[in-house]
Amino acid sequence: IIAHFQAHNESIGYLQFNPSGHLLVTCDTSGHYFNVLEIQASPYRCTRTFIKHLYTLFRGDTDCRGDT
Repeated sequence: IIAHFQAHNESIGYLQFNPSGHLLVTCDTSGHYFNVLEIQASPYRCTRTFIKHLYTLFRGDTDCRGDT
């Protein structure tokens, strides 16, 4: 466990770390809101992990389709 935090009011539909593991992008299930967070994990305790909310991106009002 790195940290506990609420990224969205809805369920998470997607999340991805960058290769270094210091940035996290999350998306809600409707595909409307994306959050970009900076994470600096503490080597000692998850309560000391630093999380900074960098951006919220709003894609639009129509639902997203995941054709994978």
